[in-house]
Amino acid sequence: MLGFVEDKYVLYVDSQSVIHIGNDPTFHNSSMHFDVRYHWICDVLVAKLLELAEVHIDDNGSDMMIKVLPRGKFETCCNITSLAISST
Repeated sequence: MLGFVEDKYVLYVDSQSVIHIGNDPTFHNSSMHFDVRYHWICDVLVAKLLELAEVHIDDNGSDMMIKVLPRGKFETCCNITSLAISST
């Protein structure tokens, strides 16, 4: 018998609600605001091909793309995402 390792992709999210909806398909039915194009993700989660994991707010580099940040947090996000800061 040969063993193999299944690759499971981890999707990091910053919302506990997203994790709960993803882990409980019955709750997903009551979430009517999701576009039908994204319902496939529930099938992927049930098939265990994708895992949802929470990212801590201090480790979330995408914050700089969606909100205004103080300089220190912006620099931290740049370090997380490996972006260079140029000063002029």
